[in-house]
Amino acid sequence: MAKLNEIYNRLVVSHGADAGADRDFYFVDQTGNNSSLHVGLSPERSPSILVKGQAGDSHVKPPKQLTGIKVEFGKECLVCDNSDAINNGVFNIISCVEDDLNLTNFFFEFFERYFLTAENIGAQSLKVEIDNLSKLFSHRKKKALKTVMGLWSELYIISTAKRPDVWAQKWHEQTKSTFDFSFSKIGIDVKCFGGSARKHFFKLEQLENPTVEQTLILSMCLNEDEGGPNVFDLLSEIKKSLGSRELQGKLERQVFELAGKEITNAKRFNKNVARESLIILHGSEIPSLDPSHTPLGVSEIKFRSDCSGISGLYFDEENQKLITDNSIIPLTQR
Repeated sequence: MAKLNEIYNRLVVSHGADAGADRDFYFVDQTGNNSSLHVGLSPERSPSILVKGQAGDSHVKPPKQLTGIKVEFGKECLVCDNSDAINNGVFNIISCVEDDLNLTNFFFEFFERYFLTAENIGAQSLKVEIDNLSKLFSHRKKKALKTVMGLWSELYIISTAKRPDVWAQKWHEQTKSTFDFSFSKIGIDVKCFGGSARKHFFKLEQLENPTVEQTLILSMCLNEDEGGPNVFDLLSEIKKSLGSRELQGKLERQVFELAGKEITNAKRFNKNVARESLIILHGSEIPSLDPSHTPLGVSEIKFRSDCSGISGLYFDEENQKLITDNSIIPLTQR
């Protein structure tokens, strides 16, 4: 099946001059051999997906409180295909009403994955997927739980790992987890810095945690770069390497939940800078406070440490294997 966003982009190029004109029909193009599935440009100029339906589909009620999506089941409407012929038909129509290119591309990618695997794309089946996407988009109204830099860094670790499936599985399920990645013996936190000094903020419980045998910090420098990938690019790259749709869905949920209102603040960072600066730091080597001097009842202690003097280890295949095998990484300098 052709890429849905590419079909949409061709429609915009072909009919962009007419898109703002008053019209009562959809510009559409088929997605390949599936004659029942079309990508469209709505009369309101919204990117749309049209699936051939039947009049009875109008009785299917869209999910309540939709966010970022407009849905019409069993809608009788006019469509203009690439032969410029205008025809009448009944369709189940999903339109993206988010005014953001990254979310539009995600909209098409989300349904493209569904259409490739779904055995039935009737109204009831579509309703389930529509609800799932709307829940993701609804996080745009919530407070961001992580900075864009922090989220980019965590996704970069998954994308660059030799076993992205394992790292995706170990990525935290809870948004307020102590560690970003949790293995049975090892807790891993991902940190990034934007200047010349490798300085990071830590919570005392990250470095002194009795639930793990070893705490590791994956530290990297991030430099904004208009030609680099953003969060959506990394997410798309990772999903291609994952065979599990369940894991793909987990990553999508995490990205939207963590980014919240910042989801459209899709800054781009230089991959080469991240790769060259990425090292593993042992939690025991990081300048820290003495937990024995912490007053009774005091918690959530946060401080900044300069880690520039720590050589660290490479995030290479050998050390990654030690981590995924739950083996303690020795304090050997690189």
